[in-house]
Amino acid sequence: MKSPLVDVDDLAPGENHGKAATALTRYTVEEVTTEAAFDEGLAPLNAQFLATGEIEREDVLRTWLRAGFRTSPATPIAARYHMLLVRDADGTLAAVRDCFTATDPTTGRVVVLLSHSLVLPQHRRTGVGALLRACPVAFARADAKALGVTHPKILLFAEMEPIEPHNRTTVTRVLAYARAGFRAIPPTSLPYAQPDFRDLDALGVGPVPLPFLCLIRQIGEDGRPDAPRATIEALVRHVQAIHLHHCAPGQLATIRDHALGALARDSRDPIPLVRLPVAPSEVSLLEPLMYSRVFALYPSTWIGPLPLGDADLETTLLVANWNPPKERP
Repeated sequence: MKSPLVDVDDLAPGENHGKAATALTRYTVEEVTTEAAFDEGLAPLNAQFLATGEIEREDVLRTWLRAGFRTSPATPIAARYHMLLVRDADGTLAAVRDCFTATDPTTGRVVVLLSHSLVLPQHRRTGVGALLRACPVAFARADAKALGVTHPKILLFAEMEPIEPHNRTTVTRVLAYARAGFRAIPPTSLPYAQPDFRDLDALGVGPVPLPFLCLIRQIGEDGRPDAPRATIEALVRHVQAIHLHHCAPGQLATIRDHALGALARDSRDPIPLVRLPVAPSEVSLLEPLMYSRVFALYPSTWIGPLPLGDADLETTLLVANWNPPKERP
C-alpha cells in the first residue's frame, strides 16, 4: 500500500508490512510546507532532542524549510530538508519525522540523513513508526526525479550514540535499526562525528563534535554484508554538503579529515559492515560498537575528561544485562 509520501514496500524485508499498511489506513501523512505546520512538528522534536544538542537550531531549520534545494559552488550535490507529520483520525499529531536529502545529479546517488523521528507515546506500537521509516525513501526518489535522476542509488544514513552496557535505550534503538534493515560501518573504518550545532559565535567557544556510529541501509541491497569504499566516501561528502550551509568549514574539515583518514588506512574494498542484533540473544555482536571501544578512536577534546572503561568488560556486562544466566530449578 502507498500514498504519495509513504510506500510500505520501501520498508526492509524484516519489517511488518501488514501492520504498516493498516496504519496507513488509520492515519494521514503530510509533508510540512507552512510555518504553522513546521512549528507544530518542531515543538515535540525540540522537547526530545534540544537538551542533548542533537538538533539544529530553530532558525537554521526554518531557513532550510523555506529554501527548497540548496547547492554550493564547492559541490554539485543539492540538499533539501523535509519534515513529515502523521495525524490520527481526529487530526491530532501522532508522529514527526524530519530528514535531509543530498542528491548528486552527476552520479545519481542520494544520501538521506535521517535527522529525527518521534512517535508520541499514545501512538506507539501502532505501525506509525514504520511509516516514518518508509517515507525517507519516497523523499529521496521525488528529489532525485526533480533533479533529473531516473534511477537513483539511495542510501539511508542514521547517526547513533555508541552502546553502553547499562543504557538499555541504546540497545533497544539498535535492535530497532537492525529490524529496519540497517548495518553499521565499523567505527575503526569511519570514526564519524556530528558537527556541533550550537551558536558557537554567540557562545564564544570552539566546536566540540559529537562522536556517533554510522548506520546505513543500502536501498535495493538489503542484507548486503559490506559496502563499497566509494559508497562510504560519498556518504561523508553528501552529509557534509548538507552541513556546509549551517556549519563552519573549519569544523567540517576537521571531522572529514578524521573520518576519511581512518578510511584511507583501511585498504579493504568493499568494507565489511557490522551486522546488528535482531534479538537480545545476539547483543554480543555489538562489541565493536561499545562506548569505550568507539570513543578511544577520537581526539580527547571531543569526548571530555572522563576516563574510558574497559571495552571487553563492557561487552561482558552488556551480555549479562540482556541475557542473565538462568537459575537452576
